[in-house]
Amino acid sequence: MTTAEVKELVSPEFVRELFVGSVVDSSQPRWAITIGGKIVTIGGKIFFDTREQAVKGFYNSFSWRARRKLYQALHPEDTGWGWWRNAESTVMWKGFKEAITEKFGFKIIQV
Repeated sequence: MTTAEVKELVSPEFVRELFVGSVVDSSQPRWAITIGGKIVTIGGKIFFDTREQAVKGFYNSFSWRARRKLYQALHPEDTGWGWWRNAESTVMWKGFKEAITEKFGFKIIQV
């Protein structure tokens, strides 16, 4: 087999079948999370099948991190687990989301 023969086999149909489900196009809309105009990855994942999946992925990956970091900034003397199940938790998460939306252009967009 030669390189030319291999190249001949790589037709539009061949490529379409090979990459089905792996290429983002308008027939298969996907959702992405952006902040500061850049795409956020969650465990290497960039695209989500639904907006709900993107929202849940963002919450599951960043809510505890944001709340812990905010708690530590507000309570530097507490070096333990005070941030976990804290009464301020809901307020911190809501304020964090509003701040990143207003200041850094956080969005969940359809691509």
